Amino acid sequence: PLALAWGFAPSPPRLYSSAADCAVKIWDLKDNSCAATLREHRSPVTTLRLASRGRLLCSAGGRRVCVWCTRSLTLLTYVKIADSCGTIRCMEVAAGRLYVGCQDTTVKVYLVQKTLDMRRAQAAANAVAAAASAVAVASVVAAAAAAAATATVTATDSGSTQEASSKHANSHQEVNNCAKMNSNHNAKSVLSPFCTANYSHPLASATHPSTPSNSSTPTSTARDAPPDLEPEPEIVTDAANGHCGPVNALVVCGNYVCSAGGDGMIRVWCRETLSSVGVLRGHRGSVLCLLALGNLLLSGARDNTIRVWDLDLDLMCRRTIRGHKDDVTGLSATVAQVPGGAGVDRKKG
Repeated sequence: PLALAWGFAPSPPRLYSSAADCAVKIWDLKDNSCAATLREHRSPVTTLRLASRGRLLCSAGGRRVCVWCTRSLTLLTYVKIADSCGTIRCMEVAAGRLYVGCQDTTVKVYLVQKTLDMRRAQAAANAVAAAASAVAVASVVAAAAAAAATATVTATDSGSTQEASSKHANSHQEVNNCAKMNSNHNAKSVLSPFCTANYSHPLASATHPSTPSNSSTPTSTARDAPPDLEPEPEIVTDAANGHCGPVNALVVCGNYVCSAGGDGMIRVWCRETLSSVGVLRGHRGSVLCLLALGNLLLSGARDNTIRVWDLDLDLMCRRTIRGHKDDVTGLSATVAQVPGGAGVDRKKG
């Protein structure tokens, strides 16, 4: 399958890739082997981001963002956006904040730690409910055992040995049924993937139904995962100052968050409040990718050009790079700044 997104983890040396098969794969760069496969998404995974110095991996697909622990490869929490927002088109993680660009033209902010706390609270509530249910079942078992003992004594006193044996056997059968019901209930309620005290390592879990049983690649699944969290976003961009089309790309650049839209414009937002700072105009087609280099922002679009913007110099375009014969779909650089070209590009078009 085609890898749509990837990212490197600093330690250990791993490569994370996602594809249209709804899976995230972890590769060992020492021998290029697949170390594990994470299968939690129900839609193609289009974006991957490492956060917290490589300790967390965020994967986005459809309307869901999954947050993974890169050390244990366990699923920590879900974040699911509302149906009215459409699908997640892009994602960025910075300073404990999850920035999500949606099909409904808005940018939303979620607090990663808050969603983790919500998931822990949900797991604790599930554990308490399971414990209460176990106590109730144990009471039923004890009552059945007491009834069996009483029936045995009564039958012995009356001389009805055969009847007592029959009642005793029936009582024991009832006790066994209650114990079996208690065991099944605990297996489903207490051994939840999000109850950390009973969570088994994903590399030792069963394989996904779509993975062949003889596959040597470990697979992480959560078959009894609780319903997705749909927390309210902390901040949402103002629709009046937003894009006129889906948000195609997001990047954090210093104190700003920049979003690229299908309307050919790049909008600059305050990183803390998501209030509008300005609009970068110049592209003649949908802006497809962004790259932050210090105080500079690079953008690629369907007009086959790359533009260099200075976010500290009145949001002006410093340079336009031409040469592509088709859409510019990706940007990357090995330098922290673009050398030369300090002047502002005032050439029209």
